[in-house]
Amino acid sequence: MERASRRQVSGKVAPRAVRAQDVRRIVEDSKRTGAGAFSSLDACRIHVVVPAGRLGPGGMCRMVDYYLTEWTERHRPGSFVVCDPTGQTLDLRRSSWWRLWRQPIHFCRTLVQIIFARITGRIGLVHVHISERGSVLRKMIVIYLSRLLRIPVVGHMHGASFAEFYSQLPTTGQWLVAHAFRQTQRFIVLGSAPKAYFIDTVGLDPNRVTIVHNAVPCIGPVRGSRETMVPQLVFIGIMIERKGLLELLNALARLLHRPWALKIIGDGNAAAWQQIAHDLGVQDRVEFCGWQHTAAVHAVLAFSDILLLPSHNEGLPMVIIEAMAHACAVIATPVGSIKDVVEHNVTGFLVPPRDINALTEAIDRLLTEPGLRHRFGAAGRSRYLESLTMKRMNDQLESIFADAIHRG
Repeated sequence: MERASRRQVSGKVAPRAVRAQDVRRIVEDSKRTGAGAFSSLDACRIHVVVPAGRLGPGGMCRMVDYYLTEWTERHRPGSFVVCDPTGQTLDLRRSSWWRLWRQPIHFCRTLVQIIFARITGRIGLVHVHISERGSVLRKMIVIYLSRLLRIPVVGHMHGASFAEFYSQLPTTGQWLVAHAFRQTQRFIVLGSAPKAYFIDTVGLDPNRVTIVHNAVPCIGPVRGSRETMVPQLVFIGIMIERKGLLELLNALARLLHRPWALKIIGDGNAAAWQQIAHDLGVQDRVEFCGWQHTAAVHAVLAFSDILLLPSHNEGLPMVIIEAMAHACAVIATPVGSIKDVVEHNVTGFLVPPRDINALTEAIDRLLTEPGLRHRFGAAGRSRYLESLTMKRMNDQLESIFADAIHRG
C-alpha cells in the first residue's frame, strides 16, 4: 500500500529530495496565487493522514477504509492518497521497543509526501484524523505545514480521551492546540457532546465544527432469526480496563446460572485477562479470539445476539454501528457520542460506566427476554438504514470537502 501511495504522489515525475528552496518557492507562489490549486473536488487529490493507514487495527482505520472504498465504488469526485504518519505500530502495549524508532521516519515521510505533492501541484486538500496525546502533536505539525503551503485542511477528531488529555495540558499547551485546530477550514466531530466541547471549551468557530457520525457499508439482509439454545455475546475492542472489560467479566460471573457464551475479539494482554476470567470462574464460557480482520468481525456479529461494550470513555465505536447493522442488541455506556446512535430502551441499554450492578441487570434482562433483544436488534437495524450508512456519511464528507476547498 505504501508503494502504491508513493507512486500516486509522484506520478510520472522521478522522486527527488525536497530542498529548503523548494518549500520557500511554494510558499511564495501560494501567497501570490491564493488558496490551493483546485477550485472543486472534480480533479482534487486529497491526502488522508491516518495512523497505520486504511488497513491498520482499530476503528479509525476501519472507518477510513470503509469511506474510501465506498467513495471509489460510487465514482465520487476526487481521488485519495493515504499517508501513514506512524507505521503499523500504534502504541507501546502492542509493539516492541525496537520498532518505535520507525515512527519518526514514517512521520517525516508523510510531511515530505505533502510537500512534494504541493511542489508538483498534485494536492488539493488534507484530511487529518486526530486522536489524543502524541497524535495531537503530530497532526498539529501536519496542519501548520499544510496551511503554510496554503493547502486547505479538514480535521477529524476521533479521540475518546481528548478532553482528559486537553485538561491536563498547561495553559500554553491548550492555547497551541486550540490555535492549530482553528487553522482548519472544517473540523469534524462524531456527535453532539464533542461538538459542544470543541466550541465551548476549545473555542472553535461553530460554523466550522460539523457532526459526522461514523458509518459502515451496506450489510444485509440480516439473518432472520437468532433462536439458539445459548445466547451468543460478543465484546469487540482492545482488552484494556478503559473498555470496561473488568466490569463485564465481573457482571457475567454473577450470571453463571443463566446460559450464555462470550467471544472477546481484540488485541491486548490475553494471558492476564484469561487469568482474570479463570479467577472469576467464567473461563469455560469465554473465548479469547485475538485481533480479527474486518470480515471475521462481521462473521461473528452475524451470529451474535448481544454486543457488550461498557466503556469508561469512547468516541463513537465502529463496532456499535456494525452490531446495529447486523441487528444485534447493544449494551453500552452513555459516553462520548454513543448516546447519539444508541437510544436507551429502544435500540439497547445504556448503563453508567463502572456500574457492575446496572450492567449485570441489563445483561440478565436480555438473556431472559429474547423478544426484547430481538426488538432492540430490529430497531438498531432500522436506525442504521436510516442514518448510519456509508452513503449518508460520504454525502456529508463530499459537501464538507468541497466547502473546505472553497474556503481555501
